[in-house]
Amino acid sequence: MHPCRIGLTARHRRWVYAALIFAYATGVIWMLLHYGVNRTGGLDDAWRVSETWMLHAHGAAAMTALVVFGSMLPMHVPAAWSRDLSVASGAGLLSSLALFAVTGWLLYYAAGDATRAWSGYLHMGIGVALPVPLAWHLAQRPRSRP
Repeated sequence: MHPCRIGLTARHRRWVYAALIFAYATGVIWMLLHYGVNRTGGLDDAWRVSETWMLHAHGAAAMTALVVFGSMLPMHVPAAWSRDLSVASGAGLLSSLALFAVTGWLLYYAAGDATRAWSGYLHMGIGVALPVPLAWHLAQRPRSRP
């Protein structure tokens, strides 16, 4: 991408959306398995195994998403902000993503059930709501391209 270009290339945009969909889908499916299907009890081990594998897939999706979003930081963000474009929505999205990453890190590394509990609920809440700041940011895009 040219340093003056703000928009992402089509390939880069596909990677961003693929990473988002992968992370969102695996997170929501894990929540459905953990708090829905497996909460009722009396199910065979296949459901519990699927929950475990979905959590592994979500971890892989999170790593992919971190790489993909990190790839936008050197060019996309500074180029837009230097032109005063989508600063509020970009800051809101980046703040949401940063808090999301921190709560994910706490889930993986935190010692103590209390920390894991509140960080888990916060992580799920942010994850389910993340399409809102993303939609806000996308709605702020300039409609005409130079």
